[in-house]
Amino acid sequence: MPSEHDSGIVIEMAGSSRMGIMRELFREYERSVDAPVCFEDFERELEGLPGEYTRPVGALFLALDNTMPVGCVGIRPQDNLTAEVKRLFVRESCRRSGIGARLMTAVIRHAGQAGVTELHLETLPSMRAAIRLYQQLGFVPAPAYHHPTAPGAQLLIKRLSPPAQDG
Repeated sequence: MPSEHDSGIVIEMAGSSRMGIMRELFREYERSVDAPVCFEDFERELEGLPGEYTRPVGALFLALDNTMPVGCVGIRPQDNLTAEVKRLFVRESCRRSGIGARLMTAVIRHAGQAGVTELHLETLPSMRAAIRLYQQLGFVPAPAYHHPTAPGAQLLIKRLSPPAQDG
């Protein structure tokens, strides 16, 4: 599996042997977010992992501190050129250490390599640190393309450069 290593933290694309860990982290994420409406069909999503988070566009990324799982994020296709970032989560004891930024950088890189030209994500106003991170990474507010899944949820998008054409 491709990975990114720095200061004891490894960011890897989660293979099938890591789905149990991903379920555990997704459940921790669910408990940390006070917006039950964000988790409609969540049990089905967990049972079906990797589900929509499969290549070539979809993927699940896992952050490990040595062998300890400390964070995750997923990306899933919306259409041929657009993908959605889902479930960015870093365990509380590991926050403010750059792990979230590294997970998001891995997702952005993967999306670009998969030919995605626009990334979408929804965030809640209470997730101030995440919103700052998304803005630093070039995400900007956009009109919702559907009704937000939670009251006050905001859609952010990031446009990516189209892949270079050979020839």
